Amino acid sequence: MRRLLTVATIYEGGTQSEAARVGGVCVHTVGDWVLRFNAAGPDGFVDGIPTGGIALLDDAQRRALAAIVGAGATRLLAMAESAARECGCHAAWLDTINPDALRLYQRCGYATFGTVDNFANGHAFSLMSKSL
Repeated sequence: MRRLLTVATIYEGGTQSEAARVGGVCVHTVGDWVLRFNAAGPDGFVDGIPTGGIALLDDAQRRALAAIVGAGATRLLAMAESAARECGCHAAWLDTINPDALRLYQRCGYATFGTVDNFANGHAFSLMSKSL
C-alpha cells in the first residue's frame, strides 16, 4: 500500500520530494517505484514469490487497484476501505512514521490509538484505526 500511495502522489502532480515524504523513502526510491509501476503496474512492485505465503490480491484486484492509482492517495485509501468492507471487515488499522502520511490518514478519518515517540530519526511511530 505504501508504494502505491507514494506513486499516487506523483500521479496527482506531487513532486518526488513530496512522494518521498509520503512513502518514508528517498527520492531515488520514488523514481525506481514509478519506473516499476509504469512498466508493469502493481505487479512491478512484486520482487518475486513472497516468502510469507500466497499473494493477497488476485489479478483482477491488482488491475482494479492499478486503475485507481491515478485518482490519488485519498481515493486509493477509500477504495481499499471499500474493498475491506466488501470482504466483511469492520475496521482498518495502519501504522506510519511519516508525518505527512499521518495527516493524510487523520483527514481520512483514522484516529491514533498508540504512539512510540522518537522511534526513528526523531519521528514518532503512530498506530491508527478507523471503523469501516
